[in-house]
Amino acid sequence: MIENLFDKSQEFTDKDFIAWCKSKKIKNLKCLLAYKVSKLGYKEKSPIVYLDLDKEEALDRLNSYDIRVYLWQNAVLLGAWLDIDLEDETEVYNLSLLFPKPTFLIQTGRHYAFLWDIENDESEDGLWTEEEYNEIRNLLCKILEGKYPNLASENRSKTTGNACIRPPYSWNSKSNTQVKWFKIGTTYKKSKFLEELIFVLPQGEKQGKNIEDFTKTSSISPLPPSPCGLINFLWENFIDLKYEGWRLLSYDAILRKKEYEFLEKSKEWEKIHPDKVEQRPHYRLNYS
Repeated sequence: MIENLFDKSQEFTDKDFIAWCKSKKIKNLKCLLAYKVSKLGYKEKSPIVYLDLDKEEALDRLNSYDIRVYLWQNAVLLGAWLDIDLEDETEVYNLSLLFPKPTFLIQTGRHYAFLWDIENDESEDGLWTEEEYNEIRNLLCKILEGKYPNLASENRSKTTGNACIRPPYSWNSKSNTQVKWFKIGTTYKKSKFLEELIFVLPQGEKQGKNIEDFTKTSSISPLPPSPCGLINFLWENFIDLKYEGWRLLSYDAILRKKEYEFLEKSKEWEKIHPDKVEQRPHYRLNYS
């Protein structure tokens, strides 16, 4: 297994989470308790609770309970979310390359989740409709279902009435571990996020064909072990590539399963050639 696939240097804490919710003008956070008795023994009459984010008690509740936060907070959307019920981080990382880079990577205590922080720039008040939420959820699931139909089906069942996320430092009683959040990406504008989702949507979905024809499990035969001299030369001089050469190597990376090497080399290449970056590396690979 390749270590440190995700950048986990920026941990998103429980205090960060509360400040983030308050920045969305949420005062009373709607939450769901998995059990009526918390880890510390507090008893609740109802599994649904509302936390006043201006009170210190909210922080104690979030980091001591097996608690989930509703994604939909009275027309305020915390973000677009995918529950990734996989344990192998390499597989999770490869799956993440199918999408615009998530704002947050969440270790739920048992598996993973992705969350995209999105501002609704198409609404005067920044609020969301259920139709807008469903549109983004359905696009995410269409991208997911090619290789993971079961995960897509599970996530498609998440509505504004039942979609919940585990907040940072909350307690997962099933694994007896603490939930961790890491900020690995940026905040998106809704209009731009939709454009990027449609761009990375597999060609099979765009054209009404079988999605598997356009994923990494395609029947295209890989290149022979010894590629031509030009390809070798380009890999050896990756840092000096123009955009066209970089794009060409993205196809080679897919065909010869060198996606990880392509992404690692692209990190330095982007720093030196920011004016030549027309697509992010993971979008380029998915498109290739």
